[in-house]
Amino acid sequence: MAICCVVVSSEVLKSHHVGDELSGTADVPSGQAFILLQSSGENSIIIVAGANHSWPKQLPASLEKALASAAAVMLQREITQDVNLAVAKIAQSVAHWQTMSSSGSRRGEWMSLVSGC
Repeated sequence: MAICCVVVSSEVLKSHHVGDELSGTADVPSGQAFILLQSSGENSIIIVAGANHSWPKQLPASLEKALASAAAVMLQREITQDVNLAVAKIAQSVAHWQTMSSSGSRRGEWMSLVSGC
């Protein structure tokens, strides 16, 4: 079994032309994800939500504006379903292509977010 830990700084992101100007912070502990790789190649992911579950009730206007002009949107299961649903609705309203991390026990519910795309 292998355990992987990845930490990416703002400088590293920018050096690869990935902007972080829409990133936010929360006054709560950071979340963590542990990926356990089995010798068979299968993996298990343990998620401790932390800041990823501290989104405001309403998406920031700057994020909504960026989503409206995005070429593609990727939804992540580490963020709450309410946030993913709000993002998916904006993306669908302007006909953007979407994809998502769709693992887990509620897979069908999550896949309904991207129906019709």
